[in-house]
Amino acid sequence: LALGLAYRTDDVFSAYVDATWQDWRKARFQVTQLSSIDVTAPLADIDESITDGNGYEAQLASTWTLRTGLDLKLPEVPLDNDWEYVRVSVRGGFAYVPTPLRAQSENAAFLDSDRIQVTLGAGVEFHDPFELVDAPVWFDLYGQVHTLGSTTLPRQSDVPRAGFPVSGSGIPIGGSLIVVGGEWGFEY
Repeated sequence: LALGLAYRTDDVFSAYVDATWQDWRKARFQVTQLSSIDVTAPLADIDESITDGNGYEAQLASTWTLRTGLDLKLPEVPLDNDWEYVRVSVRGGFAYVPTPLRAQSENAAFLDSDRIQVTLGAGVEFHDPFELVDAPVWFDLYGQVHTLGSTTLPRQSDVPRAGFPVSGSGIPIGGSLIVVGGEWGFEY
Protein backbone atom coordinates (compact mmCIF):
# COMPACT_ATOMS: atom_id res chain seq x y z
CA LEU A 1 0.00 0.00 0.00
CA ALA A 2 1.46 3.36 -1.00
CA LEU A 3 0.18 6.78 0.01
CA GLY A 4 1.54 10.05 -1.26
CA LEU A 5 0.97 13.75 -0.87
CA ALA A 6 2.53 16.52 -2.94
CA TYR A 7 2.37 20.30 -2.85
CA ARG A 8 3.59 22.65 -5.57
CA THR A 9 3.59 26.41 -6.00
CA ASP A 10 3.78 27.44 -9.64
CA ASP A 11 7.20 26.38 -10.88
CA VAL A 12 9.12 27.38 -7.74
CA PHE A 13 8.59 25.09 -4.73
CA SER A 14 7.58 21.44 -4.42
CA ALA A 15 7.23 19.21 -1.36
CA TYR A 16 6.53 15.48 -1.30
CA VAL A 17 5.66 12.91 1.37
CA ASP A 18 5.26 9.20 0.62
CA ALA A 19 4.45 6.35 2.99
CA THR A 20 4.61 2.71 1.91
CA TRP A 21 3.28 -0.25 3.89
CA GLN A 22 4.81 -3.62 3.08
CA ASP A 23 3.48 -6.88 4.46
CA TRP A 24 6.56 -9.04 5.03
CA ARG A 25 4.84 -11.52 7.38
CA LYS A 26 4.37 -14.23 4.73
CA ALA A 27 7.68 -13.64 2.91
CA ARG A 28 10.07 -16.56 2.66
CA PHE A 29 13.83 -16.40 2.26
CA GLN A 30 15.40 -18.24 -0.64
CA VAL A 31 18.12 -20.16 1.21
CA THR A 32 19.81 -23.18 -0.33
CA GLN A 33 19.68 -26.27 1.83
CA LEU A 34 21.90 -29.32 1.36
CA SER A 35 20.06 -32.60 0.79
CA SER A 36 23.13 -34.75 0.13
CA ILE A 37 26.86 -34.32 -0.24
CA ASP A 38 29.69 -36.38 -1.65
CA VAL A 39 33.25 -35.26 -1.04
CA THR A 40 36.29 -37.16 -2.28
CA ALA A 41 39.34 -36.54 -0.11
CA PRO A 42 42.25 -38.96 -0.70
CA LEU A 43 43.88 -38.39 2.71
CA ALA A 44 40.84 -38.19 4.99
CA ASP A 45 37.27 -39.43 5.26
CA ILE A 46 35.22 -36.28 5.84
CA ASP A 47 31.80 -37.27 4.44
CA GLU A 48 30.34 -37.82 7.91
CA SER A 49 31.58 -34.50 9.35
CA ILE A 50 29.74 -32.20 6.91
CA THR A 51 26.32 -31.06 8.04
CA ASP A 52 23.86 -28.60 6.58
CA GLY A 53 24.11 -25.35 8.50
CA ASN A 54 21.29 -23.68 6.59
CA GLY A 55 18.30 -24.61 8.75
CA TYR A 56 16.65 -21.43 9.98
CA GLU A 57 13.57 -19.74 11.29
CA ALA A 58 12.92 -16.03 10.96
CA GLN A 59 10.10 -13.79 12.11
CA LEU A 60 9.24 -10.89 9.81
CA ALA A 61 6.85 -8.01 10.48
CA SER A 62 5.04 -5.48 8.33
CA THR A 63 6.75 -2.12 7.92
CA TRP A 64 5.94 1.49 7.05
CA THR A 65 8.59 3.31 4.99
CA LEU A 66 8.54 7.12 5.00
CA ARG A 67 10.09 9.30 2.28
CA THR A 68 9.97 13.07 1.97
CA GLY A 69 11.59 15.64 -0.29
CA LEU A 70 11.77 19.33 -1.17
CA ASP A 71 12.63 21.09 -4.43
CA LEU A 72 13.24 24.85 -4.71
CA LYS A 73 13.79 26.53 -8.08
CA LEU A 74 15.32 30.01 -7.76
CA PRO A 75 14.28 32.78 -10.18
CA GLU A 76 15.88 32.97 -13.60
CA VAL A 77 18.86 35.31 -13.94
CA PRO A 78 18.99 36.85 -17.45
CA LEU A 79 22.36 36.74 -19.22
CA ASP A 80 23.67 38.72 -22.19
CA ASN A 81 25.22 35.74 -23.99
CA ASP A 82 24.26 32.51 -25.79
CA TRP A 83 23.05 30.95 -22.52
CA GLU A 84 20.24 33.58 -22.33
CA TYR A 85 19.51 32.82 -18.66
CA VAL A 86 20.53 30.66 -15.68
CA ARG A 87 18.14 29.07 -13.19
CA VAL A 88 19.44 27.20 -10.13
CA SER A 89 17.52 24.44 -8.33
CA VAL A 90 18.27 22.94 -4.91
CA ARG A 91 16.79 19.69 -3.59
CA GLY A 92 16.81 17.63 -0.44
CA GLY A 93 15.25 14.40 0.73
CA PHE A 94 14.97 12.05 3.68
CA ALA A 95 13.82 8.44 4.03
CA TYR A 96 13.37 6.02 6.92
CA VAL A 97 13.28 2.34 5.92
CA PRO A 98 12.71 -0.02 8.87
CA THR A 99 13.86 -3.63 8.81
CA PRO A 100 11.15 -6.27 8.73
CA LEU A 101 13.41 -8.79 10.54
CA ARG A 102 12.24 -9.15 14.15
CA ALA A 103 13.71 -12.47 15.34
CA GLN A 104 15.61 -15.47 14.02
CA SER A 105 16.73 -18.91 15.16
CA GLU A 106 20.24 -19.68 16.36
CA ASN A 107 21.09 -21.35 13.05
CA ALA A 108 20.32 -18.18 11.08
CA ALA A 109 22.54 -15.17 10.50
CA PHE A 110 20.38 -12.80 8.45
CA LEU A 111 21.86 -9.31 8.70
CA ASP A 112 19.50 -6.36 8.44
CA SER A 113 18.86 -3.11 10.29
CA ASP A 114 16.85 0.07 9.94
CA ARG A 115 18.11 2.49 7.29
CA ILE A 116 18.15 6.27 7.09
CA GLN A 117 18.74 7.92 3.73
CA VAL A 118 19.60 11.59 3.21
CA THR A 119 19.80 13.14 -0.26
CA LEU A 120 21.01 16.57 -1.40
CA GLY A 121 21.16 17.89 -4.93
CA ALA A 122 21.51 20.97 -7.08
CA GLY A 123 20.94 21.77 -10.69
CA VAL A 124 21.38 24.54 -13.21
CA GLU A 125 19.18 25.23 -16.24
CA PHE A 126 19.99 27.48 -19.21
CA HIS A 127 19.27 27.91 -22.91
CA ASP A 128 21.38 25.67 -25.17
CA PRO A 129 24.42 27.82 -26.09
CA PHE A 130 25.38 25.43 -28.94
CA GLU A 131 21.92 25.71 -30.52
CA LEU A 132 21.56 21.91 -30.83
CA VAL A 133 18.03 22.26 -29.46
CA ASP A 134 15.95 25.40 -29.20
CA ALA A 135 14.99 24.71 -25.60
CA PRO A 136 16.31 24.56 -22.03
CA VAL A 137 19.28 22.37 -21.11
CA TRP A 138 20.11 21.36 -17.54
CA PHE A 139 22.78 19.71 -15.44
CA ASP A 140 21.99 18.13 -12.06
CA LEU A 141 24.30 16.72 -9.40
CA TYR A 142 23.22 14.75 -6.34
CA GLY A 143 24.60 12.92 -3.36
CA GLN A 144 23.04 10.36 -1.05
CA VAL A 145 24.10 8.85 2.25
CA HIS A 146 22.47 5.56 3.27
CA THR A 147 23.15 4.78 6.94
CA LEU A 148 22.41 1.38 8.45
CA GLY A 149 21.52 1.35 12.13
CA SER A 150 24.38 -0.02 14.23
CA THR A 151 23.63 -3.23 16.08
CA THR A 152 25.06 -6.69 16.66
CA LEU A 153 23.59 -10.07 15.82
CA PRO A 154 24.38 -11.91 19.06
CA ARG A 155 25.86 -15.38 19.09
CA GLN A 156 23.04 -17.56 20.39
CA SER A 157 25.09 -20.67 20.98
CA ASP A 158 28.55 -21.56 22.25
CA VAL A 159 28.90 -23.95 19.32
CA PRO A 160 30.91 -22.24 16.56
CA ARG A 161 28.73 -21.39 13.55
CA ALA A 162 29.81 -20.56 10.03
CA GLY A 163 30.04 -16.81 9.51
CA PHE A 164 30.42 -15.80 13.16
CA PRO A 165 33.70 -14.26 14.39
CA VAL A 166 36.18 -16.70 15.93
CA SER A 167 36.42 -14.47 19.03
CA GLY A 168 32.99 -15.62 20.18
CA SER A 169 31.39 -12.20 19.74
CA GLY A 170 28.35 -11.43 17.64
CA ILE A 171 28.30 -10.21 14.05
CA PRO A 172 28.40 -6.39 13.82
CA ILE A 173 25.79 -4.75 11.58
CA GLY A 174 25.92 -1.15 10.37
CA GLY A 175 27.79 1.25 8.18
CA SER A 176 27.15 3.78 5.46
CA LEU A 177 26.95 3.85 1.71
CA ILE A 178 27.64 7.04 -0.24
CA VAL A 179 26.19 7.57 -3.71
CA VAL A 180 26.97 10.47 -6.06
CA GLY A 181 25.68 11.08 -9.53
CA GLY A 182 24.66 13.52 -12.17
CA GLU A 183 22.30 14.05 -15.05
CA TRP A 184 22.31 16.04 -18.25
CA GLY A 185 18.99 16.70 -19.94
CA PHE A 186 17.20 18.87 -22.45
CA GLU A 187 13.73 19.57 -23.78
CA TYR A 188 12.91 19.23 -27.44
